[in-house]
Amino acid sequence: MNDEVYYSPFFPHVLDAWSKRHHPNMLFLFYEDLRKNVREGVIEIARFLKKPLTERQLTGLCQYLDLKSFASNELTNFEIVAKGIGLAKPEQHFPRNGERESHEKVFSPEMSRRIDEWIEANLKGTDLRFAIEPDPQF
Repeated sequence: MNDEVYYSPFFPHVLDAWSKRHHPNMLFLFYEDLRKNVREGVIEIARFLKKPLTERQLTGLCQYLDLKSFASNELTNFEIVAKGIGLAKPEQHFPRNGERESHEKVFSPEMSRRIDEWIEANLKGTDLRFAIEPDPQF
């Protein structure tokens, strides 16, 4: 929230990309959509990249991108890097669990309120919306 992380400032970065979402070289994806249907997400990405996939490639990619496979892969879970620079704790994992609303197990109600207000203030006047309502599929 204070723009003290590597990919800061968050909202100007995201809103700049969002403003280019109709450009033919921009593909904007939402995590929630990919979680709902990873197969359709992979097909959409392949179509965007003009890279046809065989059924075997599509199946293999979907298996590779499954959250359990992704989380256990040392090349994608950042645990080696985090441990190497002293950031990892035994109870921390990336990705955490892939579940919506799981932040409620980590953040206090006050932290959640502050983050919701921060998001609302930064998205005011834009048509970008993050998934806020619980999705029964998650």
